[in-house]
Amino acid sequence: MVAIVCLQWADGVSAKTRTLSMGQQGFSNTMGNVGFLSETILIIFIAYIPVFNWIFETRMVAFPHLGVPVWPWVTVLWLYDEMRKLYVRKDPEILPSGQKKFSSWTARNTYY
Repeated sequence: MVAIVCLQWADGVSAKTRTLSMGQQGFSNTMGNVGFLSETILIIFIAYIPVFNWIFETRMVAFPHLGVPVWPWVTVLWLYDEMRKLYVRKDPEILPSGQKKFSSWTARNTYY
């Protein structure tokens, strides 16, 4: 369950924009930040507070296991999406109207 929350963080961060990297975008979305914080607090409550352990029939997670085993997957997911965005932004075609048209192979096959 902790791994799912960590991967949701990575997915939420990478899905914030379609073309801008996190260095360009940042964490300016207040509601997104509240969502990240609330799901983190919720998973900590479920993992460490005995009442929640009893309600959800869970047990305490050893601190080194709290998200550490999933970090390689989180890093791969985030780096993949950052590289995808880099290749999508590379060499856009500027239309006469001033709009950018992404026409690279990566943009055609991964740009949603």
